Amino acid sequence: MTTQLPTNPFPGMNPYLEDPGLWPDVHQSLMVRLRDYLAPRLRPDYRVTIQERMYVVSEPNVGGSRDARIPDVSILSAAATARRERASEGLALAEPVVVQLPQMDLEKQLYLEIVRVRSRAIITAVELLSPTNKSGSGRRIYQAKRGQILYSTTHLVEIDLLRAGQPMPVLTPLPASHYRILVADARRTEHVGDLYPFGIRQTTPNIVMPLAEGDEGIAVDLQSVIDGVYEAGSFDLDIDYQRDPEPPLSDDERIWLDDLLRKKGLRNRAS
Repeated sequence: MTTQLPTNPFPGMNPYLEDPGLWPDVHQSLMVRLRDYLAPRLRPDYRVTIQERMYVVSEPNVGGSRDARIPDVSILSAAATARRERASEGLALAEPVVVQLPQMDLEKQLYLEIVRVRSRAIITAVELLSPTNKSGSGRRIYQAKRGQILYSTTHLVEIDLLRAGQPMPVLTPLPASHYRILVADARRTEHVGDLYPFGIRQTTPNIVMPLAEGDEGIAVDLQSVIDGVYEAGSFDLDIDYQRDPEPPLSDDERIWLDDLLRKKGLRNRAS
């Protein structure tokens, strides 16, 4: 029996994919699918490689399912006391205070590099932002990496599909938007970039991926990539369209979203 694959019900980015429980899968899937979209279009002069960056993230031990990973402190304390007694060699040992330490998460984040085959030079870096990039120490680390790219001969394409967190800085005042795509062509000596702000009611903008000097850039249909990820990942099975997405939308946007989901047959009650 053939099962019909799901279709992204939104005209652009699906805000339910921003859910923290889904985003790691969404992020990696988007990077892989974008590589698969670009690679055949750039042959034979360029390769598109998937790179990996690791973030060590410190979080307080509060709330959520993370607490389930904290072993029982009393059991650990008893075991530690037994080990100290065995190692004491007759010495009187001071009694320590058992304290809870911050939990450390190791987050893997993928990004793309477009590499010119002939010279092995990295021509374009493609970054898809995660919550880690938009707050705390992860933001500082990413901004340092971003600065290195912007002051190099490598082009930067930066995709922000997350409403939460502080957008990456630009010096030009901009109207508020849900999402952003930045295309920074390193050949532009005036140190400017093309920014594409858009919202959940809009289709994700098509952009031109900059390439090496003498080569035309390549047009990219990012919406087809997002839609393909939603379909291939069966994310509809993990999304509850009866509730509103997080972060909260404005009242006007909630009305629009409710009407859209009702028309698509995905919501059957008032939100």
